[in-house]
Amino acid sequence: MHPTANSEVYISRSPDTTNANHAITVYEGKAEDFDFDAYAELEFESVEKFAAFGQRLAEVAAAEDGEFHADELAFLDLSKRRCIVVDGPVATVAPSEMA
Repeated sequence: MHPTANSEVYISRSPDTTNANHAITVYEGKAEDFDFDAYAELEFESVEKFAAFGQRLAEVAAAEDGEFHADELAFLDLSKRRCIVVDGPVATVAPSEMA
């Protein structure tokens, strides 16, 4: 099962975007709030496909071998990985705009 949409975003750092040791460009908050340099967003067609993806990911993690896991270890510090689930967007309006 593959997600229907996938995007990876790298956080802008200045003045040199090639070096993660450079300061992050922050509009609100503190640079220390952003102890990561990228995030990935996955969107699934259904809860069932999301569950199947999670199951497969657990199987790969449990195996701790193979090409995928070797690549993952070369690219990521798994001790710092975080994952959250969010629901679809919710539009809010002021009570005065509700008809």
